[in-house]
Amino acid sequence: AHIQFPGMLNVGEETLFRGWLLRETSAFIRNPLVLMVINGAVFSAAHLQFAPDAFLERSIMGAGFTYMTLRLGGVELSTGAHFANNLMIVLFLEPLTLKEPPSGPLASTDILIFAGLFLDNRLQRTWRDINSLAKHISVNWDAVSTMYGQHTFGLEPRGQY
Repeated sequence: AHIQFPGMLNVGEETLFRGWLLRETSAFIRNPLVLMVINGAVFSAAHLQFAPDAFLERSIMGAGFTYMTLRLGGVELSTGAHFANNLMIVLFLEPLTLKEPPSGPLASTDILIFAGLFLDNRLQRTWRDINSLAKHISVNWDAVSTMYGQHTFGLEPRGQY
């Protein structure tokens, strides 16, 4: 079940951003670079993580997915790349588990969205799981290649994070 969830997530995101949003913005804007910047920025903003480095990484990835869609005329490749990215996160960076995640300080978005809910609430846990899936690691070649090499040689994968 944990492999299917990231697959459904990336299909939905690619349909929304590279399907609907790209079609709507390309009706007014013909410059592919401008389309890539707009689509990448909106894609990054939708992940609700506004730290400059994370926002920039996600924007570049969204722009890359937009390029794939514009170049090939369909969302198939960007959907597959997005799935591979999410799969790397689930397998190596933050594996999904049945254990309850440790409680920590709440972020401002958690407080705004889930005001009045307890940390052990199922909805709160779902929010944390979705946020962990949103940390696209595949744009960091050093982290991914290090973990891949460790896995290939039978070592315990330890990323740079």
